[in-house]
Amino acid sequence: MKSNILLETGTNELEIAEFQLKRILPDGSIKINYYGINVAKVREVIRFPEITDCPRASESIIGVFKSREDVTPLVHLAHWLRLGGGSVSDEQLVIVTDFNGVTNGFLIDSISRIHRISWSDLDASENLSFDSEQQCITASVMLEGKLLFILDFEKIISELNQNVNMGSYSSLCDPAIDMTKQSLLLRSQHMILVAEDSRFISVQIESVLTEAGYKVLMTKNGALAWDSYQAQSNTISAVVTDIEMPEIDGMHLCKLIHSHKESTPTVVFSSTMTPENGRKAFSVGAVGTITKPNIHELVPMLDQLLITVIKPEHDVYVGGEQ
Repeated sequence: MKSNILLETGTNELEIAEFQLKRILPDGSIKINYYGINVAKVREVIRFPEITDCPRASESIIGVFKSREDVTPLVHLAHWLRLGGGSVSDEQLVIVTDFNGVTNGFLIDSISRIHRISWSDLDASENLSFDSEQQCITASVMLEGKLLFILDFEKIISELNQNVNMGSYSSLCDPAIDMTKQSLLLRSQHMILVAEDSRFISVQIESVLTEAGYKVLMTKNGALAWDSYQAQSNTISAVVTDIEMPEIDGMHLCKLIHSHKESTPTVVFSSTMTPENGRKAFSVGAVGTITKPNIHELVPMLDQLLITVIKPEHDVYVGGEQ
């Protein structure tokens, strides 16, 4: 399976790998369900590997295996999605992902092809009438007559791996953040516009910023963020955006904001913040980048941009490193 690398930045396009999960119905017949994952998250697709049992692991963890030099958990994706995942077969495949600073394997039944599409082709998850607390889908798209769900892999991993669960972090308990009355007052003078399509992560970002004293305007995708920015640019001090979002992605949003007369400082907060994506983000106008799940870097970066006497030069942070 070959991927066309998107060389031009800010085109609002992505590549989705289409894969399938089978569900055995009560009458014994098989139903095929179609899903998609951003190619930027995929390290490789391999045959079912030799696995080792992992003591006290979640029921959705089949075991662990070696992916290159990394010990990698293998997630029974159908089981986690409650699709009635049953027996495991050597004929199945594994999507090995690399994001949030960790590698993971996801057991699938088959994988077909890569689609290059526009983020505007994706329907946002809020259009689905599911319990928002249980939502594990970020978007859907019709491709070749099939409905594909784009899964919230960050949510899946954070529930299985506490090391990447941003929900345990609080600005109030971070000694690196100045929580004096003066700093809280200074932050309260700034509105931060946030674009994040994952409700799970949105709640965490909003909590961290409001705890530190910032005013926050949350939006569910780049299109809504751009609409809000155009209407309120004179009241918005900085923008924090994910990359992967339906309708308008974070790179294209950065490009639009950078071309606006206000040109508000924009920080990209993404699980796919590789060095290459960091360079792309700066090329479309971002002033900083943070790799998920390093949410503890968010308030300090905004403080440097907005409330310190000496504001940082370009490229203060690249993927969470100075």
